Amino acid sequence: GATFPVVAKFIVTDLREVGSQVGRACALNTVGCILGLLCSGFVMLNFLGLQLSLYILFGMNLLLSAVLLAANRQWSWRYLSAAPLSVGVAAVILIQCLNLHLPQAILRTRCHANEELLEVREGLTGITFATKSKDGSEAHLWDNGVRISRGGRSTFLAQGYIPMLIAPRIPRDVLGLAFGAGLSYYGVRLFPEVQRLDFVDISSDNIAVALAHFPENAGLKNDHRVRFIVDDAYSYVKYNATQYDLILMEPTPPRYGYQTATLYTQEFYELARRRLTDDGCFAQVLPLNDLSPEETVNVMRAFSASFPRCLLWRNGWDCLMLGRVREFHLDLQAIGERLKRPEVRRTLLESAPLVDNFSDLGNFISGLLLTDECFRAAASGGKIYTNDNAGLRFSTGRNITTDNIRNIHAHLSPWRDIRKLFNKFPDFEQKESWLTMKREYFMTRLYATEADKFYAAFLKYIQRYSRKKNADLQALHMYLLERNMTAQAAEV
Repeated sequence: GATFPVVAKFIVTDLREVGSQVGRACALNTVGCILGLLCSGFVMLNFLGLQLSLYILFGMNLLLSAVLLAANRQWSWRYLSAAPLSVGVAAVILIQCLNLHLPQAILRTRCHANEELLEVREGLTGITFATKSKDGSEAHLWDNGVRISRGGRSTFLAQGYIPMLIAPRIPRDVLGLAFGAGLSYYGVRLFPEVQRLDFVDISSDNIAVALAHFPENAGLKNDHRVRFIVDDAYSYVKYNATQYDLILMEPTPPRYGYQTATLYTQEFYELARRRLTDDGCFAQVLPLNDLSPEETVNVMRAFSASFPRCLLWRNGWDCLMLGRVREFHLDLQAIGERLKRPEVRRTLLESAPLVDNFSDLGNFISGLLLTDECFRAAASGGKIYTNDNAGLRFSTGRNITTDNIRNIHAHLSPWRDIRKLFNKFPDFEQKESWLTMKREYFMTRLYATEADKFYAAFLKYIQRYSRKKNADLQALHMYLLERNMTAQAAEV
């Protein structure tokens, strides 16, 4: 903005030719901008990285200034050469002696005191880096300053098991979109029936960092079933005609990256449906803690408009939307047998707290919240997100409340309706009330911002009854039920 008027002042030698002279400069400037964008985005950042690219561009500016100053005979070359030489010496000191690399230096200031920076990679999509808590308990994957995954959280692992456990036949061809840290797809690897695993991510750096620093991905690179594809998730399902028995995905919530808004549109869901086999299933996380009530309903509406059959299943922290063309038929015996597999059971036991332990069949079944009819009822007030009306592009996270969870809670499917999905359910009548209370308890844990209030009240009741000499758990149980605190009663 400041440079071009100065350039125009220099090049205009005749007011009668001002139009052609300034126009010629503007055309050359436009060509330079286009070439600069292409060169920086596809060449310099890709092959040289951010830091070296900045130094080269800074050096070119210094060289250009030296050439211009040299045109003035009053300046001496001795003084002109001092500037780039000083910059070169300073760069050597900063990089080689002080080991002060720009991205790493900036990111170290952003890490918490109990975090260690493991690796930083610069690529076309931005800066990817991994951190680890100093006690070694958790690894975190970051993309452009947004934490897109963390190790040690059971929900990432649990959501990969849900479609594998309820499938009438264990999927053989599986597609994982938005690979991220790969935790959501860990459970799929434990089933030897899976013959092909295609993982898609827009960033090759994300994949490389996740494979290097997340123990859950150990051996994944050498798994003969695995193929990594660097591509945009939307483009892949649009242009790749391969069909899959299962498509899993957990994109970054749109309020952290507006580019993922298209992955919650009707067009995307319809494209994904076409990539499913006749008996295939599509599973996507519904990030309740990152969507407003209106946004949640709109996403569910777009999902249910594209898939003839839908389910909503709790994964621990959020919920998982499951879509199919054919009706869902659940086999309780098959689910139980898959849960008993040693690797599956061990992983679920190690990764989840006791109350959320999905290796328990009752806990797992109690995670089923909405059947198809109730899913559509909960989404009935929403507007369908489309590519032309992708409202999530403007998601800010400022209007997030627990009303989206309350809406799901209000439409919970009765267990009598859920029972119809199972071919057999032994002793259902005796288990119905127990499953109802357990699901109510799990619903309470979804209220992330209000859960502490429930637990505080629960502890007060415990303390009050523990002072009584003859108090028993049954009395406490009834006391909580009378006050509609069914979740706490279920815990008792």
